[in-house]
Amino acid sequence: MDVKNITMQPHQLDFVDAEESVVFFGGGAGGGKTFSALVDNLEGVHDSNYRSGFFRTSTTEMQDLWPTAKDMYHSVMFKDEHGKKPRGKAHINEKSLILTFPSGAKTFFGYLSNDKDADKYYGREYTKIYFEEFQFRTWYQFNLLQSRNRSMAKVKHGIRCTLNPDPDHFVFSFVERFLDEDCYPVKELSGKTAWFVIIDDVLHTSWDKQQLIDDHPQVKNLMEEIRLEYGDEDAEQAGPVSYTYIPATLRDNKELMKNDPSYIAKLNAKPEKERLALLEGCWKKLENQGRYFRRDWLKDADKVPTMLKTCRGYDIASSDALPGTHPDFTASVQMGKDNQGYFYLMGNFIDESCDEDSKSVLGRYRKSSGKRDRVMLKQAQYDGKKCHLVIPQDPGAVGRDALVLKVQYFTSHGYIAKKDPSAHNANKLTKFEPFCTAAEHGLVYIVRETFNAATYEALMSELEKFDGVTKSGRTRKDDWVDSVATSFNHMAKELVIPDMDLTTFSSVNPFRR
Repeated sequence: MDVKNITMQPHQLDFVDAEESVVFFGGGAGGGKTFSALVDNLEGVHDSNYRSGFFRTSTTEMQDLWPTAKDMYHSVMFKDEHGKKPRGKAHINEKSLILTFPSGAKTFFGYLSNDKDADKYYGREYTKIYFEEFQFRTWYQFNLLQSRNRSMAKVKHGIRCTLNPDPDHFVFSFVERFLDEDCYPVKELSGKTAWFVIIDDVLHTSWDKQQLIDDHPQVKNLMEEIRLEYGDEDAEQAGPVSYTYIPATLRDNKELMKNDPSYIAKLNAKPEKERLALLEGCWKKLENQGRYFRRDWLKDADKVPTMLKTCRGYDIASSDALPGTHPDFTASVQMGKDNQGYFYLMGNFIDESCDEDSKSVLGRYRKSSGKRDRVMLKQAQYDGKKCHLVIPQDPGAVGRDALVLKVQYFTSHGYIAKKDPSAHNANKLTKFEPFCTAAEHGLVYIVRETFNAATYEALMSELEKFDGVTKSGRTRKDDWVDSVATSFNHMAKELVIPDMDLTTFSSVNPFRR
């Protein structure tokens, strides 16, 4: 591709011309987002100090972007068709996925599959940061990389985020002011400058920069302190950050519609939630429209059969929630099965089964292994000895040994602990689907009185958000997904001997000793 012959459409030009520090670009499939980001990157490659980074979720996802970038930039970097005659310092590092331009400017292509991956970039400096599919990035990743957005280059600095709508992602808090009451982008607001500050890890946005400063004394005081020490220009850098949102959908991309007229039909055929997001650029949250699970599939059960076998299935983690970190939860649910083959989803959580910063949501917590095991033991004491614990096994010999120690620990206290029946390397979706299938066919009841309102909403929301693709991060977890699957798959194998006395009784927790 000869960059001299690159033509851009109006919405793409708006993106590359944007002066704001952070630009969110997209809102649907087929908007030409990645192409625009690669073109935008060319603006700085003449500066020898320019450093930029493109980030996706995995190295596999780079298999499309990397060759596209090399093809687009080829004529800038090489004099010949085969790449044998570099211009200036031009070089391609296939191992490290780094493009060095004639000036010495560098563009790096990396991945962020989890928050730990972001930590390795802590010492780097980037003039421009490009987040591909930003709706899969976490708050931690965004904040850490934002702190790396600095360099000696004399060209425009900033962060550029291409994305598709996801109302459950933190990016919605940025773009919400650009949307109408039905969550469709307002055309007249496209590209308008807004401002944000982050205080105590909380985002605040406004159309009015000065209003943000006046409303938040911390910001005002910091700016004044830096102004006295370093001057007005540095003080402004410590104040509110400019950002904008530029919507882009397939209908904005006339070239793609011309080259592939069937693409719009493919998007139009998707389920309602995906169609509205990917074709129309709508950010509206549709209730009860989970991809694999919907809460309205669960039947309400006010009474629990007396002939009921129960277990409590766990997904286990072992990290405290330290400031600035977002580790996985230890999570559990209680699952019962009656002699008719119906299942009962229950909470019955003790008060200690929560995080310090979210005590209203029970049944999941982030604690070190010793604290975690004490909470698990106390929960077992509450559930009673007839309720088995089902514990997953991590891969390898270390995982097997850890499982044995947990079983011994609970057995020594008189409780029965069993291994999760699913393979330790089982795909999360494969493991979760039997529960979803049973729920969809009316085989699963939920005992609502065993959950408080906040816990019920948090659990249902997590189950509905699970899509089998998005990795667990700050804003989207799958720990309850795993514990529900573990509980259900264990009970599915359990035999409940029929009893002629099928009388039932109402109880929050009929399984205690």
